[in-house]
Amino acid sequence: MKLIRNSIFILFIFIVFGCTKSKSNNGKLEDIVTLENIEYAVYNQTLSHLGEDILYNHNNHSFHDKFEIERFNERFEIKDKTKLFERIKSEGIDTSKVSLSKIDFLILPDSLDEKSGLERKEFAIDKINHPKGIILIKSNDKIRELDFFIKSIRLSRIVFNKTRTKAEFEIGIVRGPMNGKGMNVKCELKNGAWVIVETKTTWIS
Repeated sequence: MKLIRNSIFILFIFIVFGCTKSKSNNGKLEDIVTLENIEYAVYNQTLSHLGEDILYNHNNHSFHDKFEIERFNERFEIKDKTKLFERIKSEGIDTSKVSLSKIDFLILPDSLDEKSGLERKEFAIDKINHPKGIILIKSNDKIRELDFFIKSIRLSRIVFNKTRTKAEFEIGIVRGPMNGKGMNVKCELKNGAWVIVETKTTWIS
């Protein structure tokens, strides 16, 4: 009888421990997925508000139609336009609605820089929202073979507070030789959306 009670007790311990362990693993996996979604939410809700000089500086430019092609050629200095127009078409950009001179390319990083002890991490640019006139590319994209400079940005990992209501990350933009800027960005979750509460320039070239 005592042997049976001991066997039942040991079995009970294994069941409880097994359930607890399984629940813990599932919770950890779910937590990682949730955190990753929050990270991309921060980028998507703040990048476009960092100022025209950082990202989308083409939005307020306007040109008369008769100067459209001239401005396009002057801006991109393209020798082989075929590759560019093929890319514009593949991105589904309607050039009857988006002026050629307003189409822009932006290089996003393959990985996020480490920050505050968080290690480098792969970065998925297909999870980033952007205006239709901007084509996001990575550094090894074939479009870079064309003869013009493409703006590029670097991003760091996002550091959250314990309640995940505050976030902080670094961003750097390079537009040309000796033409770049870096910032530290602090954000807060307000009314269900991430908003920038403070930016500090960390370097200028």
